[in-house]
Order: sequence, then C-alpha cells, then structure tokens
Amino acid sequence: MREPVRQSDTAGSFVQLLDLVADAAQALETRPSAIGVGATGPVDTDHGTIENPYTLPPALNGDVVGIVEAATGTSCVVLNDADAMTLGEYWRGAGAGSRLCVGVTVGTGIGVGVVSNGAVVEGTAGRHAEAGHCIIDPSGPECVCGSRGCWEILSSGTAIGRAMSERTGEHWTGEAVSRAAKAGQPIALEVIDEAAHSFALGLVNVLAFFAPDTIVLGGGVMADWLLMEPVIRHTVSRRKLHGPEHTELRLAQLDWRAGTIGAAHAAMRKRTTL
Repeated sequence: MREPVRQSDTAGSFVQLLDLVADAAQALETRPSAIGVGATGPVDTDHGTIENPYTLPPALNGDVVGIVEAATGTSCVVLNDADAMTLGEYWRGAGAGSRLCVGVTVGTGIGVGVVSNGAVVEGTAGRHAEAGHCIIDPSGPECVCGSRGCWEILSSGTAIGRAMSERTGEHWTGEAVSRAAKAGQPIALEVIDEAAHSFALGLVNVLAFFAPDTIVLGGGVMADWLLMEPVIRHTVSRRKLHGPEHTELRLAQLDWRAGTIGAAHAAMRKRTTL
C-alpha cells in the first residue's frame, strides 16, 4: 500500500492514512507485533516525536508514536527516513555485507543515515544527525536551517530546479531539469554538472567523518546517476583521504521499499528488546 503525503495535507489526511493501516493490520491472519514509521525530521526517537519538519505538513508535528499506537493498538517506533532507508538497504539491498554503511537519499532535500554492525548510529537523546546541512559553500544560497550553502541547498532536487529557474527566468522542477538534461539541453546539463560537483563535495565530508566501507545512494535525484557519475567520481577521487578501494559507491536497490523494510526492522528490533 502506498499513499503520498503532501505539504498541504491536514491532520485529517494523516488520520485517514492511519485508518488504512489499522484496517490492513486487522485483515492479516497474524496481528502485527510492531509498526515502524520512517519520517523526515528532526525526529526524536527516544520520545517518538517529529519536531517542526519543514518537508511535512505542520499537522504531522508531535507525538507520532502515540497517535499511531492509539489508532492501531500496536507498538510503534519512529525513526528518521534516511536512517530507515539505510537500514533497509543494509539488511536487504545494496548495503548487504557492509560493516559501516552510510545511506544518502537525495530528493526534496538530502538525508544521511549511518548503520554500523547492523544498528543505526544515533545522536544524543535519539536525535538524527542532519548531515544534509553540512556547509559546502559559505557564500551559497540561504537554507531553511539559517545557514548558507548547505549540501542540500546546492545538490537536492529542489536545488536543481531552483538553479535552472534562476538561469532561465522560468519555473522549473528538478524532474523537469532531469528530462531536459537527458534530452541534451545545454543549460540543464550545466546545472546537473554543478549539482553533481557540490554533491561530490558532500560525499567527501561523509568519507572524512565516517570512513565507511559502503555508501548507498538513493532518492529521486539518483535517477540522473549516469549524468552525474563522471563528475562525482572524479571529484571524490581527487579529494578523499581513503583510496577508491576502501569505499564503494553503490546505487540503492530497493527504491521506496528500503524505508519500509528499515522501519519494520527497527520496530521488530525494539520489540524484541523490550
């Protein structure tokens, strides 16, 4: 079951989604023992809350775990969506066999998850490290976080659409730029190349911070991997401390299912440790 969530959605939309989840749970022969929720953040996993997300409707702020448990009567755990994606790819996808796997999902923004020896690496008090807001260019565009030149403000799908719009004086989305670039449109190709360069600089930071054996790349922007790969690999190979033999760049294999699998795994892990 897949239901899109839009920034314009209300609390009522979320309740309707929960009703669908509850109905699906009731229809199963064996009642689910736990439900996992992967959500854009900031997410506080210790308290089961989403705190002021800027990529979700305001109605979804607050005690998500409490709302889900009340609606379904089933134990729930919430984690950041990038953590869920990384966990899913670690167990069933491109990260299989890794010791330390970093997942980078690139869409509306950039999310980063880290899984070490099968467990998500979390910050203090269950917080998620917002690596998408590491600064790539201090003189770059202003980000919603208050800084300038963050990784996601330069390399996300939103950033690609904005850069194209500024150059052409017309409104563009990241998806439209992708189509134009694949058709050979010169300005679109230039925008994609610049985004790829900034994205690669962010990967250099990831390599320096975590020294992973595997980086899994997912999200809608990675549909342009064939266009971006030469710039990314060239930039990373020139700057990273580790040789190419130490870290593999892999495309995600599970698409949207990665977050679902990761959230389910986190829920079951918590359930078995209670």
